Amino acid sequence: MRFNGLIKSKTFLFGIIILTAYSIIFVIIYNSVVLKMERDMDADNNIQLEVIKLSNSIRLAVDSAQDVVHFSRKNDKKRLKSSLSKLSASIALTNKRFEEFNKNLEKFPYLKKTILPFESRAYYNWKNLTVPILTTLIIHHKIMAKRAFMEPLFISMYKTAPNYAPLMESGFQHRIKDALYFHIILNIIFIAGFFLFFIILTLFIFNISSKELRIQESEKKYRMLFNSIGDAVFLMEYSKEGFPARFIDANKAGLKRLGYDKDEFLKLSPINIIPKADYDKMKNYFRELALKGHLTYEANHITKDGKIIQVEAVDNILDAGTTKMGVCIARDISGRKALEKKLLDSYLKYNNLVEFLPVGVYQATIDKEGHFIDVNDYMVKTLEASGKEELINTKIVDLYVEGGERTNVIKNIMKEGVYEFEGKRRTLKGRIIDVYIACRLKKDDYGKDMIDCILFDITKEKELENRLKESRELFMSVVNSMNEGVFINDTKILYANPAAVECFGYPEKELYDMYVWDLFGEKDKPIIKANIERRLKGEQFYFEYTFHTFTKKGEEKYILFHVQTIVYQGRFVALAIFFDITAKVLSERESEKEKLYFQELSETDHLTGIFNRRKLEKSLGEYVKLALRYNRPLSLIMFDIDHFKAMNDSYGHQIGDNVLIELANLVKNNLRETDFFARFGGEEFIILMPETDLAYAKAKAESLRRLIEKNIFKYIYRLTCSFGVVEYGEKDNLGNTQDIIGSLIKRVDNALYRAKENGRNRVEESL
Repeated sequence: MRFNGLIKSKTFLFGIIILTAYSIIFVIIYNSVVLKMERDMDADNNIQLEVIKLSNSIRLAVDSAQDVVHFSRKNDKKRLKSSLSKLSASIALTNKRFEEFNKNLEKFPYLKKTILPFESRAYYNWKNLTVPILTTLIIHHKIMAKRAFMEPLFISMYKTAPNYAPLMESGFQHRIKDALYFHIILNIIFIAGFFLFFIILTLFIFNISSKELRIQESEKKYRMLFNSIGDAVFLMEYSKEGFPARFIDANKAGLKRLGYDKDEFLKLSPINIIPKADYDKMKNYFRELALKGHLTYEANHITKDGKIIQVEAVDNILDAGTTKMGVCIARDISGRKALEKKLLDSYLKYNNLVEFLPVGVYQATIDKEGHFIDVNDYMVKTLEASGKEELINTKIVDLYVEGGERTNVIKNIMKEGVYEFEGKRRTLKGRIIDVYIACRLKKDDYGKDMIDCILFDITKEKELENRLKESRELFMSVVNSMNEGVFINDTKILYANPAAVECFGYPEKELYDMYVWDLFGEKDKPIIKANIERRLKGEQFYFEYTFHTFTKKGEEKYILFHVQTIVYQGRFVALAIFFDITAKVLSERESEKEKLYFQELSETDHLTGIFNRRKLEKSLGEYVKLALRYNRPLSLIMFDIDHFKAMNDSYGHQIGDNVLIELANLVKNNLRETDFFARFGGEEFIILMPETDLAYAKAKAESLRRLIEKNIFKYIYRLTCSFGVVEYGEKDNLGNTQDIIGSLIKRVDNALYRAKENGRNRVEESL
């Protein structure tokens, strides 16, 4: 409406008419005069340039002719040949430039009176006089040089060539006068047009009201806003039904957000940037927009690469003659929506967490008396109030057991911003409780200081702490009075009772600085290190072992250790209780030979509790006789532990003995009552199976192999065994019973050896 009023202004219309007429006159003059003059000047310049080129070509031909004469007289064949070539090229170039010059002269009729006569004479002289002479010079250069007829030609040429420039100046003098005349006229027109335009512009400015100026400024700002606004702005044409028909324009922010360049975007239909799932919803929006003329709504836009962006759109429709135009400002609210969802989730989680958290949470003022602003249910329960209202109406200072404490607490909070402390509080029922409180200073919505706090009821913890303190004192009293050594250790000793300090003979400070394994011999160190590493990882197992050591003074000792994993100061450590059994070990050492003698005579293996080799050979002889007499099947299984020597070297013989015992018990519990099980020697075992053929014996051996492989052993966790199997047969009938026994044992031993050779942890039968 404002723009229509501006157009109806008479002064404005008169100014437009004058400017239009001036523009038309200027265009006519410019095309008929200025451009024509420029074309003529260009032609003159081109003619002058070609004249200069012709002059240069003729000069080069003359110079080359002089060189031919000169080098011919001196008989310099090499330079003479080069000069002849240059002269020939100069003649050809000059001919070509004369032809081009003639063609250009024909395009400009006004040059016929000035340049053409002289050019025709010059061309005739060149073509008919000069060129034949120069050509003859090229062919008969020696004769021409002798006669020296070139001097008059040189003089004539130098006189002829410089005349081009003066003739051109006289020929173009009238063109220069014309150009000056037209320039004067053109300047007068421009000056008159400028003053006319200035007068019209002045009338136009005075005719426009201040209100119209503000409208113009608003339109200018709107255009600047369109180009620089950070939100996406789309200009669209709407159909008669009120739906977007096509895009007219888009600002840089909109194109960048959707990933299109401007040409691509303007080819799109507005429906192309809306997800198909939103079509129905957007149709309803557009119907409402058509009725109201403006609408704010939330929608989804699709980028070029298919990404969905949430936007808040503000649409306005304007009537522009027969069509409807609209502007849409779309703000990207994806981040805001994500943040709103996150804040909502956080708020709900926070409320649920605070309300049902098993810890007191409250907000309070920082004045001298102190008042609760908000509290959770745990605070009500802890301080034994009837409800939140009763607690909020209670002064915080009334809950203090010592009245002066609050002043110091507030000072520390104001100073540090965050403050933690322990103290005592009185509940609303008068009961005294121990509490831990952590406070943080903050501002409320009005900028006033307040505090957020959490409160823990630590009454039970304090009671437990006191009990633990008493228990610790009692424990220390008992442990310190024990005759047995006790210490707690990780890699180093953390605590040792007086008996332990006395046993090793080191000062207490020096003992605590040593690694545990440094108290023992090299043989025992790997075992101790391995056990400590397992315990520090939290592995629970009982360990009993005898170690050989020396005190600081060099006194030899044997110590029996009982070790268990415990938790000490929040981490896994080892608790060791040990006894000095040096006297017992030395006594046993004296009688060891006697024990070995009786052990060999015994039928039972002293370590594993199963039959020994002597008993095996005796029983095997009896079963061989029965098998031979009654033609009954008889089979033997021999097995031993894989890598047993390495096990002994790593863990010690004590662990090796314990493994043998555990293995023997495992196998014995999985045999028939009729089977005969014996330790053959070292880690080798033999199973004598009466009334058993080779197939069953081999199946049984495989069953035992799998059982041992899957079993978890107490001291080394896992081990495997290799098996050899043999059945009594004709090849064993070598003579007496002892020979048969020897044959069977040799064959089963060979089978075991083959199992070892083929990779261990397997069963092999006798060939």
